[in-house]
Amino acid sequence: MGSMEQYGAIMKSSSSYASPRAFCCARAARSFFSRSSASSSRQARKSLKKMQTLLKARTNDDDYDDDEEARKRHRKRNKRRSKEQARERVSQVLGEFFRNCDDSVRFIEFDDDDGMRWDRVPRAVDPATEIGTMKKTAATRGGFKRKQIECVYRLLVSSGILRRRSENGEFDEEKEERKVVVDFGCGSGNLTVALAYLFPKHDFVGVDLNARSIEMLNERIAKAGVKNVRAECNLIEKFDEEFDVALALHVCGNATDMVLSKVCEKQKDFVCVPCCVGKKQNGGHSSVLKMRGKLIDISVGDDSDREVEIVHPRSQLMRSVCDEKTFMDVAKLADWSGDSYTSAYDKETIFSKLPTKAKEAIEIDRAQRMIEKEYKGKISLLKLPANCGLRNDLILGVV
Repeated sequence: MGSMEQYGAIMKSSSSYASPRAFCCARAARSFFSRSSASSSRQARKSLKKMQTLLKARTNDDDYDDDEEARKRHRKRNKRRSKEQARERVSQVLGEFFRNCDDSVRFIEFDDDDGMRWDRVPRAVDPATEIGTMKKTAATRGGFKRKQIECVYRLLVSSGILRRRSENGEFDEEKEERKVVVDFGCGSGNLTVALAYLFPKHDFVGVDLNARSIEMLNERIAKAGVKNVRAECNLIEKFDEEFDVALALHVCGNATDMVLSKVCEKQKDFVCVPCCVGKKQNGGHSSVLKMRGKLIDISVGDDSDREVEIVHPRSQLMRSVCDEKTFMDVAKLADWSGDSYTSAYDKETIFSKLPTKAKEAIEIDRAQRMIEKEYKGKISLLKLPANCGLRNDLILGVV
């Protein structure tokens, strides 16, 4: 068989393959065989065998790619089906949960106002100028932090936690008691420094386990010139000093439960704005499970360092409608921002309601657990304005 005849045979064999790579390989063979026309028939047959082997390998690669695409589509369908089934289970659980829920632990909307004059405070106090860790989102996050601080400030005042009202309804500065306010999980001090500046007659302590955050907080304290605040690098469960008010703004995962356990034991006032239930990485499921065994019992006495396991669901109310596995589905949905291209907090979309309701149920579960543990104060659940960001559920306790 001549060289060009060999090339024709390869082209004919490759015509059954729709892969562009197979045709490119066959076209490359033309120049190869044209150069080998003077070679012996033995060399030509050897070359032909090599080219056919190469074509077969290329074709097998194409078949593998097609199989891989099919497998990807199959996994995607299964994932979507699993998500739909989980959403249906969660929807049924939440419906029963809210039907059984007492009206005293329902969320109420928090009224917005005109806000503070941030241009009149020192630069180190303003979170919009000091947030700095994420330059692309600093302006947006700084705006959210401003509104969060304003809401916490207004609640501390309106609830009488930090300012005592006189008989005529006015604030009596002389009768105001000096209190110790601890900001657990303070980070770099967005809330701590601002409230210390706004409440100069009270003492503030910022507690965080991140040493770098504590360094940043100390720098901000020095820049702002506030004298009534200090920073401490410590774990929430290891902080054993006396305090009057506990704050927890977006403290992730079960760290929020540590704060609530501490204030429940000590019967103190608190303002808590929980963040994610677990962590978004790994879908939220395994992150919650990983954190379960890491909490430390906040009880007094010799058992202060004893590790305990936090049981999910927390309250009897939630346990009456779901088991741990279903609770993890609720927690995962509460942490998730919705389906692809869909925000869970966009009230205009049909998918928005379920994740938002799941988040509310998680916080009601936390509040109900405090009631079961005989917290003597009044617990209120508030929904902060939308301009405070996505995590806008607030738990307020006043003894």
